[in-house]
Amino acid sequence: MSTTPNASRFVMTAAFTVLLAITALLWAGTVANAITIRSSDAAGNALSHAFGVLMVIALFVLLGIVVILAAVRGSMPVWMRLAAVVLIPASGAATVAAVEVLSQQTEWPVGWPLVVPILAPAAIIALALWAYVPALRGVASASVVGATLFGLLAMLSVAPWPLLRERARIRRAGPGELQAIRAARRAKWSNRERDAERARLESIEAESSLYAWLPFAEPGSPLRDRALAAIQRLPERQREAEEMVRAGNVAALREVPSLGVQATPALCEAVREAVTSHARRVEPDHGSPPFPPAARDVEFYMPTVEWLVARGCDLDAALTALDSAARAFADAPERERFIERLAGLRRQTPR
Repeated sequence: MSTTPNASRFVMTAAFTVLLAITALLWAGTVANAITIRSSDAAGNALSHAFGVLMVIALFVLLGIVVILAAVRGSMPVWMRLAAVVLIPASGAATVAAVEVLSQQTEWPVGWPLVVPILAPAAIIALALWAYVPALRGVASASVVGATLFGLLAMLSVAPWPLLRERARIRRAGPGELQAIRAARRAKWSNRERDAERARLESIEAESSLYAWLPFAEPGSPLRDRALAAIQRLPERQREAEEMVRAGNVAALREVPSLGVQATPALCEAVREAVTSHARRVEPDHGSPPFPPAARDVEFYMPTVEWLVARGCDLDAALTALDSAARAFADAPERERFIERLAGLRRQTPR
């Protein structure tokens, strides 16, 4: 009879150890996936992202089970159990958010969210070991362990969310708002960041494509003039510009007048389709919101439209779509001036 508790304890310890080993392996896989999540092509990266989210979910389910075993068979004060109930799911959600941030292809990549999938499981495993192993409980008190580990989990649980919200705002931003975001970021660059941007420009081969040079021609960039000068020497810039505009590339559409290209029928058609599609996207779905906050996006491609109309392009469909978009907003002096501007351009359009 006296061996029964020992046998039960042995089974529980074996189960705890096996689960902990599996959890550690899954944790290592999650971290490895997070490190390499953008290292493949678009399809491979999407697959890595999906696997990453599934691994995080499985990892935190196992972590929860391990902590439950530690709390049941070890020693964990009630307040620590309550904190674990809140912070383990919260840190799991934050780890999913961190994986989401790390998976995003962006012109502003960041690596620090990697600390969340590294440290959050580590803190939870440390908590489980402290609760289960009597020798470890003698090293540090519950108050010290709780303050350290739960404090860390609390910080990690909130860390990635502001960045994820910012990225969501950037993805929703229209081209005008996105340009303003870029300008605001550039204004805060350190000398080191400016030097790094200059080094990236100087690393481009002179014969490289328009795709390589155009990101450095952002309005307000100190490298804009150098980038545009290089672009205007590219022998294939006309064809590449037409391809990029046809694909809806925002920078190419914006910079048509600066690229040293001709107003060919192919370019006119590509711009007409792209601007028409843009106008339909910026038109409000319901209500009549104020026009001034939206003007930056509604009018974003107007320099290109005006440049092409002056060179004989038929952009009547695009002008009609822009007029319809503007009229969907509430009446305002800015809106009326824009509508008049469109009317003037339509009078210049070939019939």
